[in-house]
Amino acid sequence: MNYRKQEIAGIFLCVLALFVLLSFLTYNPLETPSGLSPEIAKKNIMGIFGIYTSYYLMKFTFGWGTIFLPLVMGITGYTLFTRRAWEMSLRISGYLTGLGVWISILLAWIGQSQGGMWEAEFSGLAGYMLWNFLQGIFGCYA
Repeated sequence: MNYRKQEIAGIFLCVLALFVLLSFLTYNPLETPSGLSPEIAKKNIMGIFGIYTSYYLMKFTFGWGTIFLPLVMGITGYTLFTRRAWEMSLRISGYLTGLGVWISILLAWIGQSQGGMWEAEFSGLAGYMLWNFLQGIFGCYA
């Protein structure tokens, strides 16, 4: 890929990461994308795009642990834009991904005693299933 296309892809990834981060930060679990019309007053700062993005990425992946995704996208965009070496970016992205998965597992573990939205909403479905798998292997307090 030539340098100009690489810089454009980096800028695009950074802007997309900012949009996804803003939609995550203003996520409301009670706003579901089913049956939305533009007339409905929405709390998500990114509008309908933010509602769809935050709903599907937060609910069906790792919940609040998914906050690592826009950070990884931003790091990748920055690395593409500045044409730096990939070793440090890949290392930081791996650490952030692992931290996000562990945050999701921790939220699912807290959700066991709290119940309600803590149980599977804040940890996401993938995080809840991963915690359920680990609990089945190691027990609850191992």
